Amino acid sequence: DEVPFVTVTTDVSLKDSDGNPLSGGTFKHHQANWSGNLPANTPIELLPGNHTFKMEFNYASQQVYNIAVSGANDEVPFVTVTTDVSLKDSDGTPLSGGTFKHHQANWSGSLPANTPIELLPGDHTFKMEYNHASQQKYNQPVAGVDTEILFATTEVSFSFPGVVKYHQTSWGTYTGPMHLLPGNYTFKFDNYQTNMAVS
Repeated sequence: DEVPFVTVTTDVSLKDSDGNPLSGGTFKHHQANWSGNLPANTPIELLPGNHTFKMEFNYASQQVYNIAVSGANDEVPFVTVTTDVSLKDSDGTPLSGGTFKHHQANWSGSLPANTPIELLPGDHTFKMEYNHASQQKYNQPVAGVDTEILFATTEVSFSFPGVVKYHQTSWGTYTGPMHLLPGNYTFKFDNYQTNMAVS
């Protein structure tokens, strides 16, 4: 007599919110133990039952538990969130020249502000760098179809006849009203130096 075990063709997919497949993702699956890394959007054969899947993409990961795999074929979808890490002035006008990094599993490289990226859902940390300063936001929820992570600057102006310099991550020279990220700065008015909070 035959005791047949029939596998399920399982597509562990990675797509953006519009349903377009994304390259560069890798996944693992687990039931008895963890598999190695496999490329997303490449069907595999699995025995029917409940499985756990972990997707890694763009310096982040997402894990789903006890997903039922059954039938002739099945899909386990991972859907990213279009995330706009924006840099704007206090009036909501986008500012050029900023760069950001994002972190969940590890840090990304620097990317231009106001340029949407695709991220897996979950809590992420973002760091914006602009005009000789940086600001970090921790555990920001990324969810839904799209998410904005807003970094808003403050306009700073001085009436001083001499040279004004300012420092947070590096030194800059004041040349007129300017936009600064919130935080603590050192300002130097000719030879007089003081610390000031920008908020």
